[in-house]
Amino acid sequence: NLDAQMEKGMVGEAPNWTDIKTFDQRTFRGKIHGIVGGYPCQGESMEGKRKLQHDERFVWTHLYKSVCTIRPIFCFFENVHGHLRGTFPLVLADLRAAVYRVEPGIYSAREVGAPHVRKRLFILAYTNRDELRRCLAHSNSEQRNLSNLSKWNETATVTKSSESMG
Repeated sequence: NLDAQMEKGMVGEAPNWTDIKTFDQRTFRGKIHGIVGGYPCQGESMEGKRKLQHDERFVWTHLYKSVCTIRPIFCFFENVHGHLRGTFPLVLADLRAAVYRVEPGIYSAREVGAPHVRKRLFILAYTNRDELRRCLAHSNSEQRNLSNLSKWNETATVTKSSESMG
């Protein structure tokens, strides 16, 4: 899907790895603003066997290693709504331990005009709200550099903004 959008010019050219287990994160530290993606949901789905972290497709530990190594300003992840009652507490704890603020939400496909409900859990994790806003507001300008990256690494604090998911 991402490749198709890049080919259409709807999304800027970017590397797209298909296997997080072989991804060399070190080359991207301090060079990208965000990590966006969905990690396998089969072990989380309410329709399946719910093997959770014991499912052979569970890759959160690899994705978390990438987050910790790269230290992006934000991460935006998607998974099935069953993830909330599955390994999401582990994901939440890991992101908080890495000093990210986390704002999860469940949204249905119908809310964006699709004919089916298909609920999904979206997870926004960010280091600093002001830095996130600056990054997104200037996405096509020269202010895209990551010069403040070391600044937020030194001053970031953990919040519990998502303890109550209304």
